[in-house]
Amino acid sequence: MRIRCDSERGVEEVKEIKKEKWEKVMRRKVVQMKSLDQWVGIVVLGVELKVWDGKLKDLRRKVEVENNIKLMKDPVWLVHPVKARSMKLERVGVVCHVVKESLRQELLKGGIVGGDKKVEMKRYVGNREGQWCMKCAVVGHSW
Repeated sequence: MRIRCDSERGVEEVKEIKKEKWEKVMRRKVVQMKSLDQWVGIVVLGVELKVWDGKLKDLRRKVEVENNIKLMKDPVWLVHPVKARSMKLERVGVVCHVVKESLRQELLKGGIVGGDKKVEMKRYVGNREGQWCMKCAVVGHSW
């Protein structure tokens, strides 16, 4: 069984309940209790394609050092560089993943430093794993 919580506080409340109590309620032995890593994303807008194409590891280090944060993986382009060039885009957004929603909210309020200025950011919402259509009950789309 999995329990999905809508906040970090909810996760902590579930963890506080001892295994024995869960076993009593579920009438089954609890083998393992853990929280899943669910990183959250922010979109850093207007990253120069010429400067950072092929250098996303360097961009990650720069963001981490200048903002004193830890990114969970290398940034990812919102638009593939080849497609961006064909669309004649000079700047493209990148998605950066951080560990907690609370850190994301803090960054969205305070901003990220990029060189000598604050960089515009937005909340990133990834593709939903499975969308159920309410009309036909098929996964993959919704109306």
